[in-house]
Order: sequence, then C-alpha cells, then structure tokens
Amino acid sequence: DELPISSSAGIDFFAVTHELGRLTFGPEIARRFDMGTGVAIEPSIAFRGLWDFEAAEAIVSGFDYSVEGLRGVVELGLLLEQTDSFSVRFAGKYDGLGRDNYESVSGQVRISIPF
Repeated sequence: DELPISSSAGIDFFAVTHELGRLTFGPEIARRFDMGTGVAIEPSIAFRGLWDFEAAEAIVSGFDYSVEGLRGVVELGLLLEQTDSFSVRFAGKYDGLGRDNYESVSGQVRISIPF
C-alpha cells in the first residue's frame, strides 16, 4: 500500500515506487586525430546491449510503455577539442534495435570551457 505524503502546502499525494533491473554491455570505439594546429577531432561509435530483467511499470492512459527483455543501442559521437581552451561534443543515440514495440532517439551537445 502506498501511503499519502503531505507537501509543505498541506496537499496530499501518493508516493510511487518504481524499480528497474538493467544489465548494459558492449564495446565503444573511438579514434583521436590531432590536426597539428592545437585542434583534435575524436569520432566514436558504440554498440550496446541492454537487458531489462525487471522493467519499471510505465502505464499512461491505459497503455503499457514498459520495456522488458533484450534490445540494442547504437551511439555516435564527435568530440572537437581546442588544446587548453574548450571542447564541444555532439552525441546521438538510437535505442530499440531488435524490438518491434520500442524506439527511442536522443541527442546531446556538451560544451566544456575550463576556468
């Protein structure tokens, strides 16, 4: 039984607990190229397997969105780095290889500036 929790404003809501058991495995390959001008470029690719052996229950509006079992993920990345200055990393990920009922695409840009 989930017990209600009271907020500081005195509003009651129910606590929800989700559990996820996941094993992630697979290689990542990256190669750094120094361009000779203080700039380095590092492309990368990763292939991962994800096995959710205890999937979190994800039911929204009556539809079950939980994903249990084995699936594949591919990740692509590119790091651009100026020596002793800054770096920018672009990354993209496709999750859902081998699954007919699941697909997720995401991207990320990270800028790092040392102080």
